[in-house]
Amino acid sequence: MEEVISIYNIGLFAKRSNVSISTLHYYDDIGLLPPSTTTDGGHRLYTEEDLRRLQQITLLKRLNFPLKEIKAIIDCQQDWGESLREQLELIREEKRRLNKIETTLLEYIHSFEIEGKVDWDVLFYLTQLSSRNPLEEEAVINSRLSPEEKEAFDRLPFLSGEDAETKEWIELLKQIKKHCHEGAASEKIQAIVQQIMVKTDQVFQGDEKLVERFWELRKKQDPVFRLYPLDPELLQFIEEAIIIWEQRQQKKIEPLQRNGVQP
Repeated sequence: MEEVISIYNIGLFAKRSNVSISTLHYYDDIGLLPPSTTTDGGHRLYTEEDLRRLQQITLLKRLNFPLKEIKAIIDCQQDWGESLREQLELIREEKRRLNKIETTLLEYIHSFEIEGKVDWDVLFYLTQLSSRNPLEEEAVINSRLSPEEKEAFDRLPFLSGEDAETKEWIELLKQIKKHCHEGAASEKIQAIVQQIMVKTDQVFQGDEKLVERFWELRKKQDPVFRLYPLDPELLQFIEEAIIIWEQRQQKKIEPLQRNGVQP
């Protein structure tokens, strides 16, 4: 039967524990994991008990505990349950912080896709929005919108979304900006407007009053609604293109109405 080695020099201990020698030196220097003994020549020697302590250190590191706190926990200088609860709250706070960064990054990416360049004014604006208190914003939105309007508002895509619907709206804005030089009445712009109107009808379920209400909010660009900031000239261009589209639709409907056909 193979003899079990219970004493390890630092090389063997590093190999057994899968921790680098430099890390073991550091843990010794800060008093976190001193070796059980040393040779007459000053070489560190570790035991199975040291290995167990190292496993405890590794486990707590995975939970993102700082080394100073790990030492206090293992040495029973700190309440274990309270340490876990405090660490959980720290992790949750870090998660909230990272989620906010993720949202901002998605907004920046989508802004770049819409603009085709880095628009620093837009990025500054989006950053200001991300720093606002979401609960306070929600309260303001609820106070300004009726239940029906709020329900429709919640169906609107947001710039931080990654769903297909949001990406379709982003592409439509991108195409409007790309082809606006062709004119509001151009076939390309009118085809884009056609898609916008179809999607708008889906969001607002054919309620024209809701459409008008949100178009007014869109033009005001009130930051509380977190709508993507569009140049006033572009908004005016879109409005003009929509009016042209509606006039063309009406001209298609009128002959049918005169012939007694329901469109």
